[in-house]
Amino acid sequence: MEISEYCDYRLVNKIALQKESVGYRILQMVNDKILSIGDIASFMTNVTQETIKAKIDDLYEAGIVYHNADYTEILSIIDLERANH
Repeated sequence: MEISEYCDYRLVNKIALQKESVGYRILQMVNDKILSIGDIASFMTNVTQETIKAKIDDLYEAGIVYHNADYTEILSIIDLERANH
């Protein structure tokens, strides 16, 4: 999946995510509800919480995910259901 960001009709950022990747799975989980890092970790038992936090930070830096200081409220600004059609 590719996510493109435009400003004044110019491409300013492009992010590629594989559907099997940790980042994509996080986006799926926070697509329609606010979750904590603990909630996400409980569903992704094969991934460490440190790896999940690092990927959330990457998505935050890209402007795709927002979170509060203690990672108890994480949400996506990308609607994956609409993006995948």
